[in-house]
Amino acid sequence: MGIYFCINDLIDALTDAPDGTDPAQILVTVATKTPDCDGHSDDAMTLSSQPNILNMNEPAGVYKLATLLDEVPLYHINMELLLDKALTVRHHNHLVDTALLTAFGGQALPNTLQRTDGPNDATIVIEGSLRHPMIGHVDRVTLAKIYMNFYRALTHGHEDFDFETHILGRHPEPFRTQFDGYIIGTRGAMRADILLGFGIRADYDPRRPLEKYVEDGKKRAKAMQLSDPREMCWAWMEADAFQTRRCHDLDRLLSRLPALGKAGGKIAKAPAWVRTDVFHCLEREAMKQVFAAQMVAIDPDLRILGPNAPHTHAAMNHNAKGGLDDALQILLGDTLIPDAKKSETARRFHEGGHIRQRETAAL
Repeated sequence: MGIYFCINDLIDALTDAPDGTDPAQILVTVATKTPDCDGHSDDAMTLSSQPNILNMNEPAGVYKLATLLDEVPLYHINMELLLDKALTVRHHNHLVDTALLTAFGGQALPNTLQRTDGPNDATIVIEGSLRHPMIGHVDRVTLAKIYMNFYRALTHGHEDFDFETHILGRHPEPFRTQFDGYIIGTRGAMRADILLGFGIRADYDPRRPLEKYVEDGKKRAKAMQLSDPREMCWAWMEADAFQTRRCHDLDRLLSRLPALGKAGGKIAKAPAWVRTDVFHCLEREAMKQVFAAQMVAIDPDLRILGPNAPHTHAAMNHNAKGGLDDALQILLGDTLIPDAKKSETARRFHEGGHIRQRETAAL
């Protein structure tokens, strides 16, 4: 089973955590399908090794979850309360009702006791007690199975019954000591230190040397067989936008690593994907060189850019002559040391890319 995540979700979680927080204490959203990642699914990350997860999509997950409920009574109570809430909500929520019918396997759902105030009412329920007392008599294995089937059967509104928020709550420590994360349905969460240490881009190929990235970039660009200068310009800008996104990721992560190293004591160097991200940027740079050379051959003065794109004009001319962006050269020179200088270099390309995007927005 593949596990995927967006690097921005990881970096946002690290940034939002209080200073000094160990990444092992932070859970980050993951998925079993390639996420959209702000419209760029090719930026998705995966894991290079299989973590120790609570997989609530497989039969063994029922017993693992039941054992966890037995060992942590608070989780057991939270699950009873959550299912009690779902059984109450179902009366005015068709989606929840349908999911519960699936979870209970066609059996009749427990009746809801009415909360009343007057002493003459037939039923008086103490505040905080279950409105469906039967839930309190269900064994842990059955309770775990009902929750797992219910959550997976929901088509919308998962956040109202989320495992991390409503079962683990403010006490995730017992869970984190046993598991690296969990999956239920197509969603889940994973410890940030695991994602940092074992995360790689989903398109990672360990057999590709640097020379192959550059060679493949040139081949890809030539294979497109573009003849219209506008198409060449758009292709150049698309490659530049890719580099801008990746350098933004590099800057955000590398600028956080020193503080994370002090907090967790385990992150001594940049993750492996940092190096391959730089290589992918060089692949796009090779493509930009081909596109720029083709454009200059047709439009030597790059009039297609208009008079208000000096930075883009200079970058294209530099590429047309076979030039490599200065920031990328520095990043290539040292792709393994997570220091502030490297972060600043990635930021420099990212800021330059944004300037070029503004200049060419109307093209």
